[in-house]
Amino acid sequence: MDKTNRDNLFHKLIFLLTVFGMLTTVHLYIMNDRGFDQGCFGFETNAQVEDTFDCESVLEEGLTILGMSNIFWGFLHYSILMFASLLPVLFSFKSKKLMIKGRNFLIVFGFVYSAYLAYLQHFELNEYCALCLISGLISFILFLLLFISKFHISHTIPNNKLRSIFLNILFGGLIIAGTDYYYFNNLDIKTKVISKKINDKSESKSDSIECGYNKDKPFVKNVEHLITDVDIKYGNPNSKNILIELFDPNCTHCKKLHEEMNNIIEEYKEDIFIVIKPNPLWNYSLQQIQALFIANDYGLFEEMLSEQFKRQTPRKGLKLNQLKEIADIIGLDSKILLSRIKKNDFFNHINQENQKARKAGIKSAPTLILNGKTIASKSRNVECIGELIK
Repeated sequence: MDKTNRDNLFHKLIFLLTVFGMLTTVHLYIMNDRGFDQGCFGFETNAQVEDTFDCESVLEEGLTILGMSNIFWGFLHYSILMFASLLPVLFSFKSKKLMIKGRNFLIVFGFVYSAYLAYLQHFELNEYCALCLISGLISFILFLLLFISKFHISHTIPNNKLRSIFLNILFGGLIIAGTDYYYFNNLDIKTKVISKKINDKSESKSDSIECGYNKDKPFVKNVEHLITDVDIKYGNPNSKNILIELFDPNCTHCKKLHEEMNNIIEEYKEDIFIVIKPNPLWNYSLQQIQALFIANDYGLFEEMLSEQFKRQTPRKGLKLNQLKEIADIIGLDSKILLSRIKKNDFFNHINQENQKARKAGIKSAPTLILNGKTIASKSRNVECIGELIK
């Protein structure tokens, strides 16, 4: 392979990877906007993968520059790389080589910055964003290609013969990005579910954690509007401090928060008014939430919830026969339970509360709201609740 063909090959690979990087950031934006209701990747994975990656928490707790998240800066980075490769093959101008030099410098910068973000995820946050790591891998491969090709020294200008190839790659990327947006936008409308943001790793109770609120989440102005007669309530109803938890029984991180919530209820039952709101993230959670409300009518909410969490099957939910089995175990008449579920008891209420939560801007699971402010994921523990209510 002569030098021209060899250089063209590397330019094609670099351009392809920059477009792939743009697609990764676009997909990350879409998933973040939906609250990662389909997981980090946007499609079904196993429980082990979901427990390994927590994209929402990384983005929530991670670095921002000039108030903009790394999604924005990542997209801008790949866009500049893409245009710096594309413009020299589309137009004739004197500063082509300068543009390629700038592209090559940004590739090095992108690799260094991606390495820093990986360091933050591993050593500071102790959480990982799968799509962020994929973007970091793209930056590493771009860096590797830059040095293998020796473009960091030669700053070779792409051949004009690459024009049609670059345009085809770009148009293909635009089609994929449009399809990605269209699919997930319509998926949200069809399923009518709340976007979920899986926020919660097992919270560390270390004193090094700074307690606070998530400033990126909207303030709920009339928090009392979220409270209904059928919600599960604990604590002091006369307290000026109102803590509301929204959760889905099929959310793995809601399950992890469950034990801590029991500790919070026990610790602060005299100091705050605690409201528990089961709220569906998926349609298959509806029957389970109906069962929770029905069990609450008989004073068996905690027992029903505990047994549902024990049998939790993420992305599948529990069947009616499993709910019947739980009812028999906790001492609830299973015939009454199944009859009320089939009669759609609480069904309209659940849907109405679902829509009410969405209008209030609540798109997290689990979500803890104290006096209208969403508590940061790292602060969802007994110690921080105590600090925040002071």
